[in-house]
Amino acid sequence: MSKSKVNDAKLRLVQTSLKDLSTIEEYQRLAWKNLKTIINGCLHKGNTSNLPLVISELFQYNIVRGRGF
Repeated sequence: MSKSKVNDAKLRLVQTSLKDLSTIEEYQRLAWKNLKTIINGCLHKGNTSNLPLVISELFQYNIVRGRGF
C-alpha cells in the first residue's frame, strides 16, 4: 500500500472522530501533509511538454490552503 493511501485512511479515521482540539489539529496536520504529497507528485510529473496540464491539475486542489503563514 502506498504512503498516500495510508495517509488517506488515517485522515478519514481522524475525520470521523473530530471531538477535541488535539484531534482537529491532527486532522489539519494530516490534511496538509496529504496536500504537500499531492503537490510534490504533480511537480515531479511536470516538464515543458505537459506544463499546462500539470498547472490545471494543481489548481484542482486547494493550493491556497497550503501557502502557510
